[in-house]
Amino acid sequence: MQKIKLSILGLIIAGLGFGTGLIVLIRSLGPDRTGNIILFYFLFAGFIFSLITLAGFFLRRSLGQRELLNRYLTQAARQGLWFTILLVLSLFLLSRGLFSWLSGGLLVLTLVFLESYLLTKNDRKS
Repeated sequence: MQKIKLSILGLIIAGLGFGTGLIVLIRSLGPDRTGNIILFYFLFAGFIFSLITLAGFFLRRSLGQRELLNRYLTQAARQGLWFTILLVLSLFLLSRGLFSWLSGGLLVLTLVFLESYLLTKNDRKS
């Protein structure tokens, strides 16, 4: 239980740090230069990952069983990573003018198939 609280506190601190860095980058530095755009994507990915992971964990905790908190955190982190990849790749494709409904749908389908593969792989081990 202590490890979960420490992980949640770390995610909260990381989310606040990434969010603050993102605000500073957008307001003062301007993310339009090459070095800053890479930093923008990194800060955005860190912020979205921590935000989605925390939201997923607390939603699972409020709707699920109390005994599975460790599993809830790992599932929320994995799904937060998929959602982060989806958003960052969509933003990147949008900035290059390559984003369309077809490319977005294929990206979503790719991540759904990857998640379902990992779930069936984990079920076979158990």
